[in-house]
Amino acid sequence: MTIAGEGRAPARRHLLDLASPAGISAAEAESILDQVAAAAGHWRTHASRAGVGTKGAQEIEGAIAKCLARVREKP
Repeated sequence: MTIAGEGRAPARRHLLDLASPAGISAAEAESILDQVAAAAGHWRTHASRAGVGTKGAQEIEGAIAKCLARVREKP
């Protein structure tokens, strides 16, 4: 699967490219990405509440951190 043509490491700009064809304004898309990034940034809390084990939570946290770094980069 690709996101706006990027399959390996989609970044914020790739996600924003999808907004207009979906009928979402640029401002709204920016807001949505910021909200999702903020929620994902609280993974440890969500994982703990869901009973995810420490090792699994750490592995997932590492993957989330890599993705968030790309999503938080402003184009």
